[in-house]
Amino acid sequence: MEMVKERAAKNDSMQYFDISMLNANEEFAKSLGFKKIFKIGKEISIFPNGEKCIAYISEKNFHKAVKSAEALGIVANAFPPQKKELEIIKEEEKVLIFPIGYILGMKGMELIRAIAQLKNAFRTAKQMHVKIAIATLSNSKEQFLSSMQLLEVASMISGSEEKAKEMVQRLQVFL
Repeated sequence: MEMVKERAAKNDSMQYFDISMLNANEEFAKSLGFKKIFKIGKEISIFPNGEKCIAYISEKNFHKAVKSAEALGIVANAFPPQKKELEIIKEEEKVLIFPIGYILGMKGMELIRAIAQLKNAFRTAKQMHVKIAIATLSNSKEQFLSSMQLLEVASMISGSEEKAKEMVQRLQVFL
């Protein structure tokens, strides 16, 4: 019982964050173990509409978004991100956000393939010293994860508990 309390106290001192398409009040965020769940359209906008925003990788807006002071994060929705794009993200000191909400409904080989793609993309970004974060970007209640579940997915992708914690904490740039 003491070990459980120690682990809970240790986790309380961590500041974990997530991003969602749905509204998640402070009480709900805390019940999942997050300091804050940022809502797209409220605290975070989609580039180019706002001060603190995220941009999705696309040929149309990538260079404009990455050079923008407003875009703090770049969502890696096209796997794997190209090395040229990763170099620019690193130079501009943006956070590369790996969305994982979409894989929650997958099963079997589809799930294995998606996780393998995430691992490969993570490995490439890590080798290039890009700042990496992970978020559910949930658009349904079923896609919400607790901070511990998000850490487990991040550990599976990164292969390291320490890297996983960094990935879940890095979204604090949106505070």
